[in-house]
Amino acid sequence: PYVTAVGGTALYSCKGKRISESAWTGGGGGNSDHWPRETWQKGPGVPAGSMRSTSDVALNASPSTAYSFYMNGKWEAWGGTSVSAPAWAALWAVIDEAAGVRIGMPVETLYRVGESTEYKDAFHDITSGDNGDYRGPGFRAGDFWDHPTGWGVPKGESLKDWIVGDQLKKSQKAAAPTTNGSQPDAAPVNGGKPPAMPVDGSQPPAAPVDVSQPPKAVDGSQPPAAPVDGSQPPVPVNHSSPPAVPVNDPLPTAAPDKQ
Repeated sequence: PYVTAVGGTALYSCKGKRISESAWTGGGGGNSDHWPRETWQKGPGVPAGSMRSTSDVALNASPSTAYSFYMNGKWEAWGGTSVSAPAWAALWAVIDEAAGVRIGMPVETLYRVGESTEYKDAFHDITSGDNGDYRGPGFRAGDFWDHPTGWGVPKGESLKDWIVGDQLKKSQKAAAPTTNGSQPDAAPVNGGKPPAMPVDGSQPPAAPVDVSQPPKAVDGSQPPAAPVDGSQPPVPVNHSSPPAVPVNDPLPTAAPDKQ
């Protein structure tokens, strides 16, 4: 239910100028019998129901108005939604690049575009044709969202600008002061846990010191606290243990063997 379902159109143009565009009769679109509808799938034209509906968007797909490719030394023409779908993927890669971040799942954003007042600036609304494939009525295209073409065909540059602007608003909102005037915590740039070392190179704070009572010596006296400079504390003068042999004292000479 999270994929972007791309329908097809038949686009007629002359000398690079768009003349007309209608739903391609061989395109897909309908209501799922399996996937429940997500909360983001709403807006003008979206039918009532609890199951996922497609298409979400569309691009030229009719073999009659096919894409031309020069391959292996000759020109070929290819059509079908197997061409319109990767073309949409390429457009989304351009939008990601323009936004400077990976936006993520496209469909949630595209339905917000469809509900916005700038919808007609970002999409060509396809209002004619059907996807019956000459075998039945299928679903007809209409105003705003419809099964054969979803929200329609993108106006690439305008859609890119809308989504980049939307991402900018999100980042500004995230950086805005909270209601008590404090700044929100910055999110880690890698999306995970923040680094253990401070960014200025200083040492992180020391581990908390255990303030519980230290264990008592065997004779019942309290050992002195460890010095804060990390040196070894003095040995308690309780004579419960013999003094250590200095490391620089010579060892006693062994007694000569008796003959």
